[in-house]
Amino acid sequence: MYVIPFSMGPVGGPLSKNGVQLTDFNYVVLCMRIMTRVSSLVWKSIEQQQQQQQQQKSSGAEFVKCVHTIGSPRPPQRPVINHWPCNPDRFVLTR
Repeated sequence: MYVIPFSMGPVGGPLSKNGVQLTDFNYVVLCMRIMTRVSSLVWKSIEQQQQQQQQQKSSGAEFVKCVHTIGSPRPPQRPVINHWPCNPDRFVLTR
């Protein structure tokens, strides 16, 4: 399992949104590195937001909670066909 702290925009920026994604797929980790700012500084930013919210007596820090899974245990326990863990008996190819 991977835990990815990310920021959409500069970390701590006034318009930036923080998020934390859980995933079991290393490809997603690489894509998140390309699309967002993945950094341990995001944890500090979330903590600072939470402290500010507590001082203002409002709800906790806002951050996006994400979960991604490929739906198959890792490491694979059977040969992987076309890299998708779907049921080939139920998969219908339409043309």
